[in-house]
Amino acid sequence: MKKGIEHYMGLEYGVVAYRETFGGEEYVVAEIPELKGCSAHGKTAEEAMAALQDAKRAWLESAISDRVPIPEPEDLGDFSGKMILRIPPKLHKQARLASEREGESMNTWIRKAIEEKLAGGAGLRKLEDKIDSLQAEVEKLAKRGRAA
Repeated sequence: MKKGIEHYMGLEYGVVAYRETFGGEEYVVAEIPELKGCSAHGKTAEEAMAALQDAKRAWLESAISDRVPIPEPEDLGDFSGKMILRIPPKLHKQARLASEREGESMNTWIRKAIEEKLAGGAGLRKLEDKIDSLQAEVEKLAKRGRAA
């Protein structure tokens, strides 16, 4: 039996949410890691989660239309996404200072560090920085075009 969009919309996929700053404004970003590229943002967690439902539906519609296999939610068992981490006080201080320097919460900074390590190092961070730089350049060019 072929599974329709309502089947997948009814499944409880894991969601990752974090704060990001774009163009000097802070947003909450929510994503479904199992549905690669399925993410949304909002000024509040509630806005981001509501937008994520729309993004999930659009992602699923596109996957069904393109006959792309849709993964079922991963069974995470006893993993809640929360953990207690014991580190030396000096490392704790260094992490806090680094997160402040980058304008992120320490939780977001540590999560990104773990993701980078799992993804094979700083390559992902460098790519994100390059994308941010290119976006800023595009914005500057667009402003110049509007002023002309």
